[in-house]
Amino acid sequence: MSRFPVLMKSREAAYPEFFHYLDLLHFQAKEDNSDALVQNLKVLNTFKPLLTPKEGAQLLFALEIFVRACREAGLTYFILEASLMGVIRHHGLIPWDDDIDIVMRASEWPKIRNVLGNIEGFELFTPGDSQWKFYMKDATSFPDKPFKFPNLDIFFFGEDDTHIWALTKGLKHDLVYKKSDIFPLNWRPFEHLMVPVPCNLDLVVHKAHDKNVCITPEYIHKTNERFILGGKVAVDCKLLHGVYPFVFVAKSSRPGYQEERLKIGPREIHTRLVPAVCGG
Repeated sequence: MSRFPVLMKSREAAYPEFFHYLDLLHFQAKEDNSDALVQNLKVLNTFKPLLTPKEGAQLLFALEIFVRACREAGLTYFILEASLMGVIRHHGLIPWDDDIDIVMRASEWPKIRNVLGNIEGFELFTPGDSQWKFYMKDATSFPDKPFKFPNLDIFFFGEDDTHIWALTKGLKHDLVYKKSDIFPLNWRPFEHLMVPVPCNLDLVVHKAHDKNVCITPEYIHKTNERFILGGKVAVDCKLLHGVYPFVFVAKSSRPGYQEERLKIGPREIHTRLVPAVCGG
């Protein structure tokens, strides 16, 4: 468990620009109630981080252990749903989201259960009719749920020679893709880790999302709240560029690759060279 304190310290220092700007607006609001200031406050409060530093560390530590276990056991998985947007747009968690979505081969479920269900300090919830959940044993219990928070959501896919499709209910969008759009998997930055993603990101992501539109979650796992279409809020992501990390893409001199620069406003956090096409 030696990595957890490191992650905890990192999460305590996350999103400094957001909290500084929020404090500044609250201070200014004491003397100025202009429409522009009120609107800025509304946007920040709507898109504030959902996870506490401890919850963020617990979630990322669960992901770290999951990635390591799957690598050692040779299990296939990839990131999907909102978490895939997090990979592309933030190189990590969507700041106002509270879970991580993972898809795995249904044919490997006995091995998955054996591997993930026997890791000290962690638990695997394995219902027969919905997604599985993987989380730290000392995560927060729900009074009316048989699993804990925060957790990784694990969905399953079936496959034939040419296509894959969702087998687990709970996926927010239909999962039916040509195998050639998913495999071979590419690796992308996600917080302090590298995670596998579908190779044809343009198709998979843009089929369900617009990366330039920031949308509040459809479901908040922390409070078990579901929001119908009219209850979700969407804004131009440019409104959040100064307070959260966003990825900006640039051409690379290396064929088949692109540069991805993670920035908060003018501050550059890092630059990564990643495949721009399948098989890159």
